[in-house]
Amino acid sequence: MIMNDADIARLFAARVAQPLLMTKEDQTSENIINSTRLQHYRKAGLFASHLLDKEIADQIAAYAVPGLSGWLGKLRQMLVDANPTLSNASRQAPIIIVESYDRYTSVKKFTTDEAYIFVDNGLILFLWQMNKAYLSIEPSGVHSTHALATATLAHHAVQLKPPAWAEARRNTQRLFPPPPYRPPQNRDSFDLLLGLTIHHELFVMAHEIAHIELGHLDPNWKPSAKIELPLTASTFLENGLDLNAIKEFEADELALDLVVKFLGQGLDYNIEATIVYLFQFSRYLLYLEMVLRECNDIGGSFVWAARHFYLRDRMSKYDKNIGSAIVNHSEFLEEKLEPAMYEATELYCDILNKDP
Repeated sequence: MIMNDADIARLFAARVAQPLLMTKEDQTSENIINSTRLQHYRKAGLFASHLLDKEIADQIAAYAVPGLSGWLGKLRQMLVDANPTLSNASRQAPIIIVESYDRYTSVKKFTTDEAYIFVDNGLILFLWQMNKAYLSIEPSGVHSTHALATATLAHHAVQLKPPAWAEARRNTQRLFPPPPYRPPQNRDSFDLLLGLTIHHELFVMAHEIAHIELGHLDPNWKPSAKIELPLTASTFLENGLDLNAIKEFEADELALDLVVKFLGQGLDYNIEATIVYLFQFSRYLLYLEMVLRECNDIGGSFVWAARHFYLRDRMSKYDKNIGSAIVNHSEFLEEKLEPAMYEATELYCDILNKDP
């Protein structure tokens, strides 16, 4: 896939269209919530006041049209062009950007037969911020991988499930400071960030297209075949496998096929890189779900973990070397990102348990 400067700028503009850091006025005792949170934030080395350089922001803003929905529409078009058997419903479904800080996307039908694809900006922002954390080369400080990943996971956990005493303010203000932001320091790092994020955005769009193609919007839908789950996935389903979970497993599998087929068109295509990038997307969301479950005492089936391991099993079918590539990358992520997940869990649990 070849992208020109305008395409890159549009993608970047979609990420910086909203303020990514709290202003000085925001940093009051009322909005910061309580002193305990500040203490933990400083403890993790995350409290910073870096702002996007205005000159760079002005340059990017010139390419802001058509925005995030337009960019995701471009990715959808690339997917359907590479998969010509996809239906007109998938090709034409309007893409609507929602800002509710929900980590999920969805596809729905209302009074007509037309499908609508809803993508929450919170999910796209989460992926962008996690990728920035993953690609950081800073050994320590507020821009290190550990600091950025901790801030990203804690920030999105609070936005998704704030403490009961702050629930009324959900979606009305940032309840927890997002990670510090600064532009990539060179074109190589920017290209890596774009490439990784585009893989993830492609999967987001492909997953919703898959729901349409598989007939999941039909209220009378029933699975055509039994889902065969590997043991690593089935162990997380204490309450059994319901229809909604089956839909997600099916959509994940078809989405994987759609993305691999699209990216496989290039002469320099690397199947292992693609699969590893998509595995990383799934692992990010698994980390966020683990933070939420641990601090909110959520029991029973852990559907996202089952999806993660089912998708991992499906990935191994593409090439004999994929299994070992995923194992190697999984171990790398455990070393690079899991400490941040544990730090974010401690931070988030303290926020939930401290009433101001």
